[in-house]
Amino acid sequence: MHSTNAMLDALIHATDPLTRNVAESSSKTDRRAALARFGEALVGYLGRGSAAAFKSSPRGYLLQLPDDNGRVVTLCSPRDPFAEAARFLESRLNPTRRGPIVLLGVGAGHRLVQARHLAPEREVVGVVICRGAFLAGLESGVLDGVLDDPRVRIVPGNASGLAQLGEAMKSNDGDVIVHEAAVRVADEDAAEAARLARHLLTYADAPPMAAERIRLNAMANREPLRKDWSLATWRGALAGDPVLVVGAGPSLDAALPIIERHGKRAWIIAVDAALRPMQAAGIVPDFAVSIDPNDANAEQCRDLNILPRLIYFPSTHPEVVARWQGERIAAAPEGDPLSDEVDPEGRLARLRSGGIVGTAALAAAEYMAAGAIAMVGMDLAFPDQRTHAAGAHHFRRLDGDPYLKFVPSWNGDRVPTGPVFERAIAWFELFARSHEGTLIDTCRDGARKEGFVFQTLGRFLRERPDLDKTLPQRRVGV
Repeated sequence: MHSTNAMLDALIHATDPLTRNVAESSSKTDRRAALARFGEALVGYLGRGSAAAFKSSPRGYLLQLPDDNGRVVTLCSPRDPFAEAARFLESRLNPTRRGPIVLLGVGAGHRLVQARHLAPEREVVGVVICRGAFLAGLESGVLDGVLDDPRVRIVPGNASGLAQLGEAMKSNDGDVIVHEAAVRVADEDAAEAARLARHLLTYADAPPMAAERIRLNAMANREPLRKDWSLATWRGALAGDPVLVVGAGPSLDAALPIIERHGKRAWIIAVDAALRPMQAAGIVPDFAVSIDPNDANAEQCRDLNILPRLIYFPSTHPEVVARWQGERIAAAPEGDPLSDEVDPEGRLARLRSGGIVGTAALAAAEYMAAGAIAMVGMDLAFPDQRTHAAGAHHFRRLDGDPYLKFVPSWNGDRVPTGPVFERAIAWFELFARSHEGTLIDTCRDGARKEGFVFQTLGRFLRERPDLDKTLPQRRVGV
C-alpha cells in the first residue's frame, strides 16, 4: 500500500471535496488528519493493496486502480464530484417521472446524494457494486444523513439485492442510471450486478418518455410477437461460422467495398441504420436488427428495396414491424419485465441486449452460435466529427459539441464520443468478459473496446471460404 504521506501529498493538492465534512475553517493539521483517514479508508476498503494508487494528471490527482483485466479505472474526480454528479443527473433524469431512481453502482455516494437533492419526492435505490468505494464514502462523510432518509434504499450487488431491485423496476415510471466505472471494477461478489448492467442498460438513462413509448410499442406489437417466428428457431444455427456485425458508424464507408466483394465468407447481421448505405452498395445482409422505439427508426426503414430477415424486439417501432415484407423474427431482451408481460409463455428467445441496436445484433450473433465475430462500422465514436456512414438516415457532422468526451481508439489517438456510446462501450466490454469466442473490432478509428482484438476487415475475410447459408425453416414447436 502506498504510504500515508504519499496519499496526503496527492490529496492536499486535489480539489475533490470528498472531505467536505471538514469545515473550511479547520486547521491544516485537522485537514491533513481528515484527508489521511479518507485516503487510508479508501485504499484499505478497496482491498487491492498497492494496486490502488493516487496518480498525477494534467487535471489534478485521481484515484486509480486496475480492474480484474488489468485496465486502469478512475473512480474519484479531481474536480467537484458533487457538482459533476448534479450535472450528470440533471441531463438524464426525466422530470415527468415519479417512479424510483435506480443507481446501478453507488460509487462513493455523490450521485446518491444529488439524486435525493434533485428529486426529493422520489425513491432512490442504490446498488452497491464496488463495496470499497461505498464504505469509503461512509467513512469520509459523503453519505452523512442520506441513509437515514426512508426514501433512500441501498441494496447489495448480489442475488437478494437484485431481487429487491427487480421489485423497484416493476414501475415503468422510473429512471435507471449506470455508474460505468463502478461496474467495470466489480469484484466477483458483484458479478450478478455486473451481469444485471447488461439487462438494465436497455432503459438506462433513457430519453424522456422512452419507457412509455417502449410500452406502447410492445402493446402494438403483441400480435406479431405471438405469430412471428421466434429467434429460438435459429438457436445455434450458425454453428461456429464467422459473422460480421455491421453498424452504421463512419468506418462503414470504407468497409462496404470489402463486404460487397467477400460478404459470402461470413454471415452478415446489420443494424437497421446500416441498411440504406448497404443497399446503395448492392449488399443484402442475412439479418437486420431493429429495436429502437422512436419515429426516426421508422423513417430510416421506409422504402427499402432490400429485405433481409428482420430480428425485432417488443420495443421496435410498430410501423417497422407492420411494413416489413421479408421474414420477421421476434426476440426480447432478457431480464426485462415487459418481455415477460408480452410473452408470458417464454416462446421468444431472450437476448442480453444493452439498449442500443448494435448490442442486440451482437447478442443475436452469440445466440445463434457464431464463431469469430467481427464488428464492422461499430465505431461508437465520431471520427472526423461524423456521426454515421454516408447515406445513413441520421448522418450529420458535429460542430464542437461541448458534451463530447475523448476516449482511446485503436489507432493510438483519442476519438470523440458521447454519453450513449460511452454506455455502449461499457456494455461491449462487459459482454467480452463472458463471451467464449473470438471478438474482432475492425474499426481502426473508432473507440477501443477492451476484450476485443483489432484486425482489418480484409484480413478477417481474406482466406475464408464462401459459406453455405442455408438456415432451418421451421417454427418453434412445429
